[in-house]
Amino acid sequence: MIEGSSFLREWAFFLNISMMKQLITLSLLVLASCSREAAPSSPYARIIIRDKEGDMILADVTGTWSYNRKELFLDASGENGELFTVHLTNVGDTGMITNPDIKMISYSDGADFYPQCIIGGQIKISGCSQNNINCSFSIMLQDNTAPEAKLMVEGVFGIRNAD
Repeated sequence: MIEGSSFLREWAFFLNISMMKQLITLSLLVLASCSREAAPSSPYARIIIRDKEGDMILADVTGTWSYNRKELFLDASGENGELFTVHLTNVGDTGMITNPDIKMISYSDGADFYPQCIIGGQIKISGCSQNNINCSFSIMLQDNTAPEAKLMVEGVFGIRNAD
């Protein structure tokens, strides 16, 4: 029995070493296949359009953040031609933009809602560094052709530096 248990211990030790080698090799292969250049160009966003028909989330997102130029662009589009745009300039630090104007942030449903102005809202810059920017926002838009039509747009987004 003693010889058998010694054999089992040696076999278990060999298996642990063999598995460790495989794990290290697999980890190195995974790291080697990763590209550091792929991540910076992919912004994330969760943009929710609230109206009487319910919530809609825009999923197709593109954007850039340039710390050197202190400028960010973000476009998000939906399945039916909806388009949400953010363009902020002179962004150098965290803070709050109260009462943003239509040139900074806007939304169109691609059909009949085209805003003429923002009647309330804010953009909060919660993180701002050379590497990335993170924001949240909540705005109320008023339609261009039917001023009684209003739409709430809110969400969060982040963009990695393009410089």
